[in-house]
Amino acid sequence: MKNALLDNDCSHFEQVNQSQFTDLPTAIDDLAAFPITINLPGSNDIVSKVAKAVHAEYRKASTWKKLRCIKVETLQDDPDLDIYILNIGEKVEFSWTWEGAKAFRPSTARTTVLEGSIQPTQLSEMIAAAELGESKDVLWFGDIVEVDEVEGKIYISISDSEKKPTTGIFYVRPFEFLEALNSIYWKDDYEGMRNDLLSGRLMATRGGLHPEISSAVSNGLLELNSMWRHAWGILWGPPGTGKTYTIGKQVSQVIKDHSERILVISTTNKATDGVALSIGGHARSDVKNCRIIRMGKNSEYKRFEDEKLVELLKGTETDLMRVINKLKGLLRIGLLTI
Repeated sequence: MKNALLDNDCSHFEQVNQSQFTDLPTAIDDLAAFPITINLPGSNDIVSKVAKAVHAEYRKASTWKKLRCIKVETLQDDPDLDIYILNIGEKVEFSWTWEGAKAFRPSTARTTVLEGSIQPTQLSEMIAAAELGESKDVLWFGDIVEVDEVEGKIYISISDSEKKPTTGIFYVRPFEFLEALNSIYWKDDYEGMRNDLLSGRLMATRGGLHPEISSAVSNGLLELNSMWRHAWGILWGPPGTGKTYTIGKQVSQVIKDHSERILVISTTNKATDGVALSIGGHARSDVKNCRIIRMGKNSEYKRFEDEKLVELLKGTETDLMRVINKLKGLLRIGLLTI
């Protein structure tokens, strides 16, 4: 990652010497050491209630969905990417978000064994082995990047270009977020977190608690100063009222204080791209210095090209996968040899 960033003129990283990469977790921990004490009143009762609700949702989401593909198409918009469209032939509905979900097809022999008595643990073990390149029971696997529920189409980004999707039965596994959340609420390893952090924060979700923070920067938008001084707030508005624009402008203002660190997250890649472009559009000099990065994969590269903000993707998984796929294309047509 370091070399990729430097090769793409990210001068912001040039002062980081090699020794700092030999113990990367420590360096990251040091950078992320911000005060989190908010002094909220807590209750073990609310932690117990939420734990039960999370576990119920986890059990529901951990059920694999079995589908049948009747036709496979290649996404023509970007031939450099190994993205395929699986046609289901009917409307498809998920009771959970498909963002970050995995899809795979077992081998014919393995499918026969699994039919009738499919165990989620068996499927999880198979795809885990496939991701490591150690499974012969998987014909293909990849990430779900988009779902057209009405037309019954699932867009898959394939991990191994040699294992392309085929028609027939395949399985979809939800994103592992609920698995991680369930662990936090039930495993002994996280007991301290539940007692010290979650209790007060869960109580705060009931309303009436809106603590101020002592280290808030004040160089943001005037209309958001009050909200920014508190531990949390809500910027609400119907579609098209400028929420993404306002977030972009606010973040671009507050990062003028170089001690400020901002993490922007969203539930979809499309929304994350949108806010990244909004922030980048208001802070182009920071983008060029690599102070703003759109992390993750499956970003819509063309949107960043159109806005002349491809620097937001430099050295990220989206950028690296694009380079890899271009090299694969050159190998296929004989213009590159190993």
